[in-house]
Amino acid sequence: MFGYFTVQSNIMVLVYLLLETALLLHRRRKASAGLRGSSSGALRAAASDEGDPDGGSASLLPSGLHGGVLLYILITGLVFNTMLAPSVESSGYDFLVIHLNHSITPLLFFLDWLVNRPRGSHHWHQLGVWLIYPVGYALFASLEGAAGGNFRYFFLDFTQPPAAYLAQIISVVGIFVLAAWVIIFINRRIVPERHGD
Repeated sequence: MFGYFTVQSNIMVLVYLLLETALLLHRRRKASAGLRGSSSGALRAAASDEGDPDGGSASLLPSGLHGGVLLYILITGLVFNTMLAPSVESSGYDFLVIHLNHSITPLLFFLDWLVNRPRGSHHWHQLGVWLIYPVGYALFASLEGAAGGNFRYFFLDFTQPPAAYLAQIISVVGIFVLAAWVIIFINRRIVPERHGD
């Protein structure tokens, strides 16, 4: 189960949010400890991040890390809903899990980014680093499929006719590049400004 890109990208979102929450709580504890003996108004301001230029909303983790996780979870949603969903039949609990992992989590992480992240934090030079993981995953999944005779994703099955394989790979790469472009474009043009950018 853990060999699927979907599962891995959802785990990345979970770990990212847990790390960011832990760092935020640590920062607030330090701020509260530093204000012991101060007025109750100052303590309330520290607890709510009033006076913080970020309003407590900017990421405490590197922007490149956030951009990579955002790209991977968006790809999970885009590839599933454009290439895989028509062939998936599910109901009940399976339906809930499939759509939680492929639609709801990508949408919520995307909305969190639009609302809470500073503008201009993602750049084109980060794209090369972001692509290391998916390229590595494609190699792993292709070799695993060739060794076991069962490919996790049909578009990684290089034993199919070359024209079909090439078209599918171009489609997936195109989705990655388009998603990265959208992330950078929106982040630089639309996402709310922070720090007076």
